[in-house]
Amino acid sequence: TNAAEHCKSLIYQIEQHNLSFTVETVVPSNTNFSSRITYKNIDHLYIRVAKIDKSKYEKLSEKTYGDILYTKVFNAAEKVYEFNKELPADPDFNSHSVELILNKISEPGFYVLFISNNEKFTFNSGLAAYKPFTVSNISYARQVLYDGSYRFFVADRITGEPMKGVKCQLWYSKYNYT
Repeated sequence: TNAAEHCKSLIYQIEQHNLSFTVETVVPSNTNFSSRITYKNIDHLYIRVAKIDKSKYEKLSEKTYGDILYTKVFNAAEKVYEFNKELPADPDFNSHSVELILNKISEPGFYVLFISNNEKFTFNSGLAAYKPFTVSNISYARQVLYDGSYRFFVADRITGEPMKGVKCQLWYSKYNYT
């Protein structure tokens, strides 16, 4: 009946697994950092931090997306560390969030955080996602002046002290609609 089909659909929605997370775009080196993880009907997570060349990542991202992009990024990134984490058990079928503290990374560069509910980090047979982030101790603020020029303030990300002798290079891209 229609009611039975509606009930099956509702059960599927209630029991569906869900996983998402956030991580800061730039994190300081030699400092533990956090990721906020939102999950539903998952009891265990596998976490991997991996390093990848930024230009290689951008090239992979140009023409691919979805599971193909995920697989290419996962295979191209060099593992820095990984671990697994048991999540608090709560069989109420609602979404929950936890903040996970990740180990510090000493070397500045471009990294990717992978989180999955399966040990092999496979995209098609489980839940898996990634987010890129940068490790840097440099912070900056920019100001657009009335004449169209820019003024930059470059500082240490931890102390806020100005960095002296820094050279900035400005570039932009413009989409060509034709």
